[in-house]
Amino acid sequence: MRASGWPDLFSHPGLAGAVVLGVAGGLLAGVVHPLAPIALVLGGAVVLYGLLRPIGLLIAFLGILFLRPTDFFPALAPLMLGKLVVAGALGAMVLDRALRREVRWPKAAATPWMAGVVATVLLSSLRGSDPGASLATFNEVFVKIILLYGLLLFLVNTPARALAVQGGIVAFTSVLGLYAIQLKLTGQANIEGSRAGAIGLLGDPNDLALSLLMSPAFLIMAWPRARGLGRLAIGLALIAVVGGLIATQSRGGLLGFAAMGYMVVRARLRSRVATFALVGAGLLGLVLVAGVASRQTVSTSGIDESAQGRLDAWYAGYRMFRARPITGVGYERFPDNYPVFALNPVEWGPKAAHSTWVKALAEVGLLGLIPFLAMVAVTLRSAWALHPRRGPPTVAAAVPESLLPMLTGLLVSASFLSQTWNWFIYIAVGLVAALEAQAVPAASELEVDER
Repeated sequence: MRASGWPDLFSHPGLAGAVVLGVAGGLLAGVVHPLAPIALVLGGAVVLYGLLRPIGLLIAFLGILFLRPTDFFPALAPLMLGKLVVAGALGAMVLDRALRREVRWPKAAATPWMAGVVATVLLSSLRGSDPGASLATFNEVFVKIILLYGLLLFLVNTPARALAVQGGIVAFTSVLGLYAIQLKLTGQANIEGSRAGAIGLLGDPNDLALSLLMSPAFLIMAWPRARGLGRLAIGLALIAVVGGLIATQSRGGLLGFAAMGYMVVRARLRSRVATFALVGAGLLGLVLVAGVASRQTVSTSGIDESAQGRLDAWYAGYRMFRARPITGVGYERFPDNYPVFALNPVEWGPKAAHSTWVKALAEVGLLGLIPFLAMVAVTLRSAWALHPRRGPPTVAAAVPESLLPMLTGLLVSASFLSQTWNWFIYIAVGLVAALEAQAVPAASELEVDER
C-alpha cells in the first residue's frame, strides 16, 4: 500500500533512518565540497518527488544522459547530476516497491544475457591490457548502464509509464534536433566543414545522429492516432528530429533511419518491392537534402578518408581479436591498443572502433561477444512479438509497436559506430524487456480465464 502522507512516511523506521543518514551525509559532503549542500537540497527535492512519482526520476536520468547538461555547463559538474538522480531513482524505486510490498522480479528474456554481458565485461576488465583504467571506467560508466536497465525493467510496468518514458525521449531528442538545426542555420556546423554536432559525448555528428533515432519510429506511428494539439506536437517533434538528423550529414544515421523506415512501412504494405522502392527513394532524397557529398572527408573518386579510417579500425580490431580471442584486450581499451595493432593507417594515435560489433569482439573477445549478441537477438525476438501488424488506434499502443523499427535502426547505425557500451542500445533493450515483462502477467491471467 502506498504511503499517503508525511506521518506514514516517517513512521516507518527504515525511512526515518534513511533521513538521518541523508542529513548526516549531506553535512559531511558540505565539508568535502562547497557546492555539495546545493546538490543535497536539489537531491532531497527530487527524492521526495520520486517517492510519489518514481518514474519521474527515471525520465530525469534519461534527460541527463541525452542532453548532457554538464557538457554545456561545466559549472554543474561538481553536482554530479547523473549519480545524484540515478541514486534517487534507485532509492525511490526500492522504497516504492517496499511500501507496496511488491517482490515480484519482472521476467524478460534479455535479463540473463544482460547478466552475462556484465560478468564478461568485468572479467575482461580484470584480464585486459590496463585493468586499472578498465575498472575505473566500469565503475564510472557501466555501473550506470546496469542500474539503467534495472530501473527500466522495474519502473516501466504499465502502458502509461511506457508512454511517459517515450514522451520524455521524444522531448530530449527534439531538443537535440533543434540544437543541430540551429548550428546549421547559423553557420556553426563546421565539423568536416558542414556537419552539426553537439559537445562532449555527442560531439561526434554520428553519435548525435544515432541518439536522434530513438524517437522517429514512435512519432511516425503515433501521428495518425493523435488528435488536435497532440498531433501538431508530434508533427513538430518529427520535423525537429529528422531536421537534426539531416544536419549531422551522418551516412550511418541516414542508413539507420532508412532501416527503421523499412520496418514501419513493411508493417503496412504487403509488397516488398513497393516497400524497397519507397524507402530507397526516401533515403536518396534525404542524402541529397543533407548534402552528404559536401563533407570535406568525402571523396568522389575511390575510398574517402573517413571510410578508410573505418576499414583501418576494423582490421586493427580483427588483429586484437586474433591476439586475445577469449577475453579481448580489455573493456574500453580499443583506442589505447589501436596504434599497436593498426597497419599503415591513414591516421595514427588512439582511435575508436567505428563498429559496435568489432569493438565487442576486440575488447571482450568471444567470451563477451556471445552474451552480447544473444542479448541483442532475444531483444529483437521480443520486440517482434510486441510488434503487431495492426494495433489498437491509440498513441500508447504506438510505443510497443515502434520498438522493433527503433531497435533495427539503432543496430544498423551502430554497426558503423562504437556504441557497444553507450547508453542508447541499453535503453532500447531495457524498454523492450520492460514491455515484455508487462505482457507476461497478462498472458498468465488470460490462461487462467480460459481454464
